[in-house]
Amino acid sequence: MERCRKVFEIQQRRLETYALLDRHFNQYLKEGSGEDSFSTYRQRVHEATEEFKTLSSEILAIIHTIDENNEMFDLLNRLQELEEDKLHKVVQHQFANINPSIKTSGLESKRQISNIDQDIAELMIEIRYELD
Repeated sequence: MERCRKVFEIQQRRLETYALLDRHFNQYLKEGSGEDSFSTYRQRVHEATEEFKTLSSEILAIIHTIDENNEMFDLLNRLQELEEDKLHKVVQHQFANINPSIKTSGLESKRQISNIDQDIAELMIEIRYELD
């Protein structure tokens, strides 16, 4: 039960970190592309990256306590893969909005992020049932 609570706490912290990153990104867009604004935004991205590394390490520590033949081992590894993919897509989306020379569609990247979010939500349901 402790593992279940910890996994869900980590996922909640990930959601909070994404929300904070999004707020900082939107603030950067509103303030314009001045050097001070970009420097602040870059610092916030660095802080978010460090938090994501910490959260990933916490999930990996849980994974290391689980037998490789256990279904939970695969589920948590899949969660890590999805979260890594999501972070890459979020960064791509933000850079595409900052740099007009990047030919990525904003709608397409938002759709991809939404699909990953759905996959994570479904996986979290599986994890909840497996951990209970």
